[in-house]
Amino acid sequence: MINDIHTDLLPLRQQLKDHALYSLIRSTDQLRVFMAHHIYSVWDFMNLLKTLQQQLTCLTVPWHPVRSVENARLINEIVLEEESDMIEGKPTSHFLYYYNALQSLGGADDVALFLTDLKSSKLAYSDLIKQSYIPQCVRPFLEFTHQTLQQSPAEIAAVFAFGRETLVPVLFEPLLGLADLSLSVKNFIQYLERHIELDGEVHGNLAEKMVINLCQSDSDWDLVKKAARGALQSRIKLWDDIAELLN
Repeated sequence: MINDIHTDLLPLRQQLKDHALYSLIRSTDQLRVFMAHHIYSVWDFMNLLKTLQQQLTCLTVPWHPVRSVENARLINEIVLEEESDMIEGKPTSHFLYYYNALQSLGGADDVALFLTDLKSSKLAYSDLIKQSYIPQCVRPFLEFTHQTLQQSPAEIAAVFAFGRETLVPVLFEPLLGLADLSLSVKNFIQYLERHIELDGEVHGNLAEKMVINLCQSDSDWDLVKKAARGALQSRIKLWDDIAELLN
């Protein structure tokens, strides 16, 4: 069934691989615009990850054994590196590393407002992703993830696996050519390279294994395929809108 999903997603993956967006990023100013939009996707990813961790492991006290220790190990292994990876000899989350890279380009002012609201915990999730400082074209992407989090664990895992982890090399490899722009993009390139290494070689396989473990029937696989397609279509829409801005 996994192979069927890969086949079904091929046209959408190719559409992303060949997207016009990549050819429009040719200066540090254009990269700053891209990163200031894409960073919300980096944060958004963590909500999928932590929801799966909540559902597949025990995070409450008193602790109790979980249904599938294998799934608990799979998700915990991904959490370890996404939330506390060792980069340049220091522990950091991938989001914070990306945020620091954006700061070095001078494009993190609106994201700082977002982080202030995020830390205050005064806004509900659904309200937080609609705040005025979040770019208009980013909000539908965030709303898609928010809606996904209300679905079954198998559907969440599908969006996580096929819309994020296994998709990373397709999304990021075309951006590696930006390394020649200036020294100021060094951290951004290191972020891309680390994700291509982890997600392409390790996390993607772990995420797909979770999907396989969570699918217990043909109807589960149907839902997984629909969720995976929706995730790629949502990403294409986001890439289209950022490209329109850069144009």
